[in-house]
Amino acid sequence: MAAIDDLIDEYLGTALTPAEMRDLAMLQVENASIQDDAVQKAVANAQGVETRNRSALEEYLRMADEQAAAESQRALEMAQQRLNLIGALYEPR
Repeated sequence: MAAIDDLIDEYLGTALTPAEMRDLAMLQVENASIQDDAVQKAVANAQGVETRNRSALEEYLRMADEQAAAESQRALEMAQQRLNLIGALYEPR
């Protein structure tokens, strides 16, 4: 069995002691934890962006509705003025 371990160590370049393997494993765990934190922050950021985008879209739609309502009101008023002018032209004198 030692021969296989020696071949593996030779292939890897250096032999790792149990303490070094433990330290390497701890570094890998720490790295995984850091990556997990980064992923969680990225997800939170994406959710914040989604919320801001949704709010901006809602605001845009509200403003578009208000503008459409105002334009409809102006068109209605202009049509009423035309009707009044037409009615005035055809009133008996």
